[in-house]
Amino acid sequence: MEERYRTPARRERDPLAEEMGKYSICYALSEHSSAEGRDRRGRDHSGMEVQGIKEAIFGESLREGDTVEAEGMLSAYAVLYQPRAYYPAYVMGEMRAALRRGEPPPPTSPHYLPVCRLPRLPDGLGIGFLYPSGRRDFDRPDFPARLRDVLTRDFPRLPVLLPEGFDGGWGLVRLRARVLRLEKDTMSRLAGMGEDAYAAYAARGLVHFLEPLEVERVETLPMRGSLFVEMSLPQACSWERACGALDMVLREAVEEVFPPCERGEREEGTCYLPRGGHHLFRFRTRLFAMVYRPAIAVYRAPRFLGLFLPEDLGQEDEGVHELFRCLAEYVGDRMSEETGAGAACRVEVAYDNRLPWVRRRGALSGPDFRRLESRFPFLAPTLKWLRG
Repeated sequence: MEERYRTPARRERDPLAEEMGKYSICYALSEHSSAEGRDRRGRDHSGMEVQGIKEAIFGESLREGDTVEAEGMLSAYAVLYQPRAYYPAYVMGEMRAALRRGEPPPPTSPHYLPVCRLPRLPDGLGIGFLYPSGRRDFDRPDFPARLRDVLTRDFPRLPVLLPEGFDGGWGLVRLRARVLRLEKDTMSRLAGMGEDAYAAYAARGLVHFLEPLEVERVETLPMRGSLFVEMSLPQACSWERACGALDMVLREAVEEVFPPCERGEREEGTCYLPRGGHHLFRFRTRLFAMVYRPAIAVYRAPRFLGLFLPEDLGQEDEGVHELFRCLAEYVGDRMSEETGAGAACRVEVAYDNRLPWVRRRGALSGPDFRRLESRFPFLAPTLKWLRG
């Protein structure tokens, strides 16, 4: 008799839920007071960096409650969210391969990934991130989207809780800090994390954080990443009309908002680093991307639009944030006009969702996010926190 084997149905992925789940790992830090290791006086470890701390956690030679003296890059930014309107993975792979071969990076390039800046926790503490001391670019994801990423990739960063009066000493620092670990119950309630996933995250130091006892600024150094906003058109329009409009509108916006700069001849259709500063890429009738130094725009049919501004991010520079606001509002308004939408573009997600212009345009409040709150109730407190 022929035996029939049943295989479990393939689990349907929800990419937006996976991306917002990264934020929930950060929001879980709001329960830092009940973290594992608070009631334990552990050992002291000196001369460490982030990678060494993560390896020591994995090797169980460092436990929650231990104190570390470490050096690294402290930043308010992290690569959390992967915009829906962005370059395909194979294009990013070609660009990273060129960089590994030793090609110099252009100042405006999609390999500088979109970064996020988080609100303060409800008790007033801030969240920073400690990176290896040699890191200068945000060119790799800092959080896993799913368990497979945890098991196959390295995430050399550690969250750092910062006191309310912290003066923004971003850059190269030395610190002495306690290593603590978020509880399993906290991660289950606030991040929807199951028992097996928690064990994998904990073994690799992804639910650990640093509570600093002393912080010494060594050198003010920036890290280069991209401010971003993801918008949606009020209604779908034809592929040709949307691409033509974005080609025109981005050039108009950059020339209106930014000082003049040099660009090479217009290039189109390659996967290489956009050295000339004026580069177009099309993927079938699904995605249109344009580099027009110093900005990048990506349209993903039928309605998503991403804007990106690679910059050196360190000590707060409100001028950069103001330039990006002007760029985003100009492009959003003109795209609505040129595509005949009849209404303003909605902001879906931005690098900082508390900004007044971002909130005014409906960030994290569209139909996609209402669906997430209904389907994944544990995300509701995280979304409320991000909206400010």
